[in-house]
Amino acid sequence: MSQLLAAAEAGPIFHGMTGRVRGLLYQTALYSGYRWSELRSLEKTNFDFAACSVSIGAEHAKNEKNATNPLPHDLAATLAEHAKLFMPSAKMFAGMWKGKGAEMIRRDMKAAGIPERDETGQSRDFHSLRHSLATLLARHGVALAIAQKIMRHSDPKPTMNVYGHLRIEDKAKELAKLPFVFPTAGPENEAAKATGTDGNHWQSHWR
Repeated sequence: MSQLLAAAEAGPIFHGMTGRVRGLLYQTALYSGYRWSELRSLEKTNFDFAACSVSIGAEHAKNEKNATNPLPHDLAATLAEHAKLFMPSAKMFAGMWKGKGAEMIRRDMKAAGIPERDETGQSRDFHSLRHSLATLLARHGVALAIAQKIMRHSDPKPTMNVYGHLRIEDKAKELAKLPFVFPTAGPENEAAKATGTDGNHWQSHWR
C-alpha cells in the first residue's frame, strides 16, 4: 500500500485527477471499505472531518442502506485540508470516471512495480482495497461483529470467508499465543501406569 501511494503521488494526472488525490482516494477506499461506485458519489458534505467519519446515502450504497464509517484521524485531517476550497456539493474525488477504477489503480500499480496478481494468483484491482480492509481487521484482532458492521455485510460469512485473506503466518502468530501443554508426571500418571490405563490418560483428562 505504501508503494502504491508513493507511485500515485509521483504519477501524472489521470482523467483530471492528480496523483495526490488518487492517493487520498486509495486511502479512503482502504479504510472506509467503500466501493468505486460509492466513492464516486461522495461530496464534501458526506464527510464529518471533526468526527473522523464518512457517510453514504442509501441511494448510492450497494445494499441500499445509509451507512457511516469511521476514518483514521490522520486521513480525516488530510481530507479536510483537501476539501478546504470546495463548495459543499463538490465531489471529493472529481475524475472518478465510471468503470475506470481498475485502469486507474493498475497504472499506479505498474509504476510502483506491483504485479497485477498476488502469489496465490488472485487479481489485484480497485476492489482489492476492500479485501485488504477485511484482512487487516482480522489480522489485528477486530471482533467479527465490528468487522461485519464496517464491511456492511448482512451476514458474517463473507467477512470471514471471502474477504479475510489470512496467511499461514497470521495463523501461526495467533496459535503462538496459546499455552503449550506438556505431559506432567504426577500421582494420576503413576496410578495409571500401575493399573495399565495410562493409554487413555490424555483423552480423559483434557482441561
